Amino acid sequence: MKQQGYTLIECMVALVIISVVLGLAVPSFNQMLHKQALDAARMKLVSAIKMTRQEAVYRNRAVTLLQRNGDWSNGWTTMVDLDGNGTLDTTDIVIRQQAGPEGDIALSGNTPVSNYIRYTPDGTARLYSGAFQAGTLTLCHATGNSQGIKLVLSSGGRLRQELTNCR
Repeated sequence: MKQQGYTLIECMVALVIISVVLGLAVPSFNQMLHKQALDAARMKLVSAIKMTRQEAVYRNRAVTLLQRNGDWSNGWTTMVDLDGNGTLDTTDIVIRQQAGPEGDIALSGNTPVSNYIRYTPDGTARLYSGAFQAGTLTLCHATGNSQGIKLVLSSGGRLRQELTNCR
């Protein structure tokens, strides 16, 4: 007579194999998701910075990328600051507003770029005082135990990207 079905031993072996495979796959899958979220946030911010520089050259006026509500993670506004006070007023021209990074991405800037990035018509980054602007924006996953990305702004207005440890 032919057997139909599986023995208890065969089922247990199959469950052990499935458990081991899932135990190895889930952590690397989470790491891949964190990396994808970080890359998406980086591309979104780099695109906004490049667009701000292009608008400054195109309009032949200084254009500012201003963080929203005291934190880059809340998003940013690209604007022509007509009164030159470094804040968004009703008289300023808003070019584009964007939400911050999606997911659990923390975005912060050091002192020179903690509030804004401002490009002049020649494409250089300048503070409102007229001094050159160079600084670093850091993107890290909120867990803080993975690699992050630093966007380094030179005084000439160019961005450089490098990996950093988030702890």
